[in-house]
Amino acid sequence: FFFSIFYSIVMITGQSRNPAASTLQQTRYKLMRRTRSNEDRGAQLSDAECRSLFWNHRQDSAGDYCFLEDHHHSSSYDDHDDPDYYSPPSSSAPRGGATKETTMALEKKRTLLLLLTLSFSLTLNVYYSFFPTSYGTTTTTTSSTSTTRSRFDGSSNPSNSTTGNIGSRSHDHQQDGSIILHYEQQDYQPFNETNPYSSSWCPRATCHNSPLCAPCIRRFLFILSTGRSGSTSLLKMMNKLPNIQLSGENRNELFYANRLVRNLKFSTAFNFEEGNKDGAWLHNPIPTQAMACVMQKLMTTIDPPPHDVLINLNTPDHPSLEEYERSKILGAKMIRIQVGDWDPEDEAVEYFQENFPCARYIVNYSSDIQRQVKSRLNLKWGPDDYETQKKTLMKENEFLKNFARLMGPDRAQLIDMTEWTRDVSILNNILKWMGYRKCRFQNILHDNDLKFEPDSTVPNISKKCHYPHHSVLLMSQI
Repeated sequence: FFFSIFYSIVMITGQSRNPAASTLQQTRYKLMRRTRSNEDRGAQLSDAECRSLFWNHRQDSAGDYCFLEDHHHSSSYDDHDDPDYYSPPSSSAPRGGATKETTMALEKKRTLLLLLTLSFSLTLNVYYSFFPTSYGTTTTTTSSTSTTRSRFDGSSNPSNSTTGNIGSRSHDHQQDGSIILHYEQQDYQPFNETNPYSSSWCPRATCHNSPLCAPCIRRFLFILSTGRSGSTSLLKMMNKLPNIQLSGENRNELFYANRLVRNLKFSTAFNFEEGNKDGAWLHNPIPTQAMACVMQKLMTTIDPPPHDVLINLNTPDHPSLEEYERSKILGAKMIRIQVGDWDPEDEAVEYFQENFPCARYIVNYSSDIQRQVKSRLNLKWGPDDYETQKKTLMKENEFLKNFARLMGPDRAQLIDMTEWTRDVSILNNILKWMGYRKCRFQNILHDNDLKFEPDSTVPNISKKCHYPHHSVLLMSQI
C-alpha cells in the first residue's frame, strides 16, 4: 500500500517537474507557429520542433520561434479535435518531439501500471487482514530494563494484561541472565498451561490459563511465621531487596478469602466448573483456576503501589498497573495463617498452590519456645497461662513445618529464628534460593526486639545486588 502511494507521488511529481507542464495541467493552450526571421530565410518550425524545444527544457529558444496562445475551456472549442492541441509529453518522450498519439499511449501505460500496483497492494492488505498468522513469530522478551507496553494475553486490548494466556513456547538464556521467550502466534490456544516463569521463580507451578485469567502472571513471596519470632525483621530486610514489595499483617485475610472460594466451589447446587444451563442456579462454566486472579487482586488491592507510582501509571513513559505488578515480586508477612481452622490441614497448601501458583514461601519459627512465650506474656498477647501459650505455639509450629514440607524445597524454605539471628549466612542462602545475584546481608535487623520499637539498623547490601528475571513481556501482533 505504501509502495503504491510512493509510486503515485513519483508519477505526479514527474509530470510536474517542468513548470510549464504544471501550468498546462490547469489551463489549456493552443500551440501556434512563428516564422523565422529573414536571416533564417523565412523558414518555419514544424509542430514537432516547437514541441521538442518547449518540452525539453529549452523554453527560451522556443520562445524565439513558437508561442502558446492561451485558450481556456469553452463550449465552442473541442481541443481534442484540434490537430494543434498539445498536452505535456511523458518524461520518457524522445527528444525529437512527441506526437499526440504517443503521449496519450504513454499516459495510458502509466495509468494502467498505477492501477495494477494499487490492486496488488489492496489484495495483500485484504489477505493479511483475514489471515493474520502469516505475519510469523511473536516474541516475548524478559529484560531488566524494558518498559515496552506489552501483552500477556490473547485479547484485543494490548494493555489488558491481567487476563488471558499464551501459546506454545521455547526460550533462550542470555549471558546477562535474562530470558527470551518465543511464542508461535499460530499455536495460540485460548486454554493452555504455559508457565512464563518455568525456568526462574516457579518451575513447578500449575497454570491453567484462560481468557478470563492467567494465574501465573504475578509472582509472590510470603513470609509465614508465628508471633514474636522475628517476622517483622524479615519483612523489613526482604523489602530492601530490588523488585520486592511485601506488605505487613492483614488479619488473616487469605484464610477468609479461602472461605469465599469454598462457599461456591464445594457446593453441589452451584456446580462451579460445569455450570448450570437452566434453573435457579443458572450460570456459565467457570474456567479452572479463574478465581486465582480474584485472590491475587485482593492482595494487590490491600497493598497497592506507592502513591507517587500510582498517580503516574498509564501515563507516557510510565508503565501500566499490570506492567508494574509484573516487574515486582509481591506478597506479605503473615503470622496468623496457621491460626485459621483449615480442614484438613493441607487445605492451606491446596489453596495457595491453586490461587498463588507462582509463589515462594519463607516459613519462619522459633525453636526457643520458652523465650517466645515469655515475650508474648510480657506484651499481654494471648492467654496469661504459660502452658496454654506453649501448647498453642507448638501446634502452630507444627502447622508451619508441615506446610513447608508439603510445598517442597523449591517453593518453601524453613528457617529458625534462633539460628538466623546469630548467623546472617542463613538469610544469604535464602537470597540465593530466591534467585538473587551478588546479594549479601552484612548484618541483621532486630525490629520489635523491645516491645514494638523499630530497629534503626540499616541492613547493608551489595550495590551490585540484582534480580535477573524482572518480568516477562509479551509483544503480540493484534
